[in-house]
Amino acid sequence: MDEKNSKFFKIYYILVIVYAFIGLFDTFLYGGKETFKQVEISGLYSLLIGLFEFAIFVLSIVALVLFIKNKFSKITLVIPIYHIVMAIFVFVYAIIWGIINVMQSTPISEQLIPPGLIAIGIISSLFELFFSGYVLYKFK
Repeated sequence: MDEKNSKFFKIYYILVIVYAFIGLFDTFLYGGKETFKQVEISGLYSLLIGLFEFAIFVLSIVALVLFIKNKFSKITLVIPIYHIVMAIFVFVYAIIWGIINVMQSTPISEQLIPPGLIAIGIISSLFELFFSGYVLYKFK
């Protein structure tokens, strides 16, 4: 692994760890809003989180291409592939949930978080956190 690729590798996996912590925080914050009606999420916060999630998605595509091109260990491909698959899964899940709400004529103000999305968020973030930490530790 040359120095340029090594820096990208480390930066990517550190950003994934930051993303995992933000994901945990966001899941508890957003999930708490719908479950306990305690927290109001600001539009700016939602925008920043959405932009960061999109950036991680794009960065995962770039990382996947670079890791394959530079013949990195196959274990390093897990997180980029995982991010791409999960982004598509959550997008499709949200669309289906939206269609269900429209068919039931549920007003937007009364729509809840799709069932299971909080659990998916927590499990996903914990997986990203621990697996990324492992990969960084393994390839110091």
